Amino acid sequence: MDPIRMKLFMEALKKGDAKKASEMVNQFAGSTDYDKGYRKALTGIVASVENKEVNSIFLKMISGSLTKKRLEEQRRESRRIAEEAFRPAFERGYEKAWYDILSIFLGKKKVGLDKHVEGELY
Repeated sequence: MDPIRMKLFMEALKKGDAKKASEMVNQFAGSTDYDKGYRKALTGIVASVENKEVNSIFLKMISGSLTKKRLEEQRRESRRIAEEAFRPAFERGYEKAWYDILSIFLGKKKVGLDKHVEGELY
């Protein structure tokens, strides 16, 4: 999923709009095992918001109950797994989705106008 769509996906979930987020996941094209793993991660995140699973990483992340240090550790771990060629494609896709989500949330990946702006706007 491109960074702008991922940001919109995350914003929909932050607002509790699981239906919109689910529609975005369904629009995600791709039939490879890698794509299926990526989609599975996103579908799981939507389900955790719909079911209000307080122990889910995503809900802890948006509620602020996980430290940036812990989120960065998880981001690095997801990247490591996503890049290990011996892992099944499904697993690499799953972890890449988490890497993308955490990167955007932590501001490591610039999205939209943010990637053209240095520093604060105001």
